[in-house]
Amino acid sequence: VGKKLINSQLLKDIPVPQTFFLKKVAKSLSKDIERTVKELKLDLVQAEQEIAALSCVYASRNLSVPVVADFHGIWLEELIASGLLKPNSSKYCKLLEVEKKIVKNVDAVLVVSDEMKRYVVDKYDLSGDFIHVIPNAAFPRRNKRPFESEVFNVVYAGTLTMRENMPLLLHAFSLVIKMYPRARLYMSGKGDA
Repeated sequence: VGKKLINSQLLKDIPVPQTFFLKKVAKSLSKDIERTVKELKLDLVQAEQEIAALSCVYASRNLSVPVVADFHGIWLEELIASGLLKPNSSKYCKLLEVEKKIVKNVDAVLVVSDEMKRYVVDKYDLSGDFIHVIPNAAFPRRNKRPFESEVFNVVYAGTLTMRENMPLLLHAFSLVIKMYPRARLYMSGKGDA
């Protein structure tokens, strides 16, 4: 199943958003963000994912609160890995400029690992001083039960969106099944995948 999905023509036909569209949407959202921050008298704005971060960058021009961008993944690298974007293409370069605008216009950047911090520092030519590592904080709940050899329960608990590359997860799990036929994959979350 995973191999069929990862090579599906449907994936290749999904358009990567044009930068002018992203900027237009972000500017529109920024007005709502600005109004909400003022109404609620917020002390800080945290933006997760690029469109929200760009919207907050635009809104911050008229606000006096710090803006924090929270990166759980690198958008460009995810698009390349999924085959939706070619490295160094004109679209890649335009989207790279959008990401640079975000990281250079926020007060702090949060990433989930030291590796990601190094990537962001190198890719965007930044000082690491305002980039902070906050690892994912999920701890699995485990009930005590007898050990069952060669039984593996894998849980994916996250958004079920194209951005998270569910076809890659399914492909990888199809390889696990070959080695461990009793393995089980459990998925929970919301999204469009």
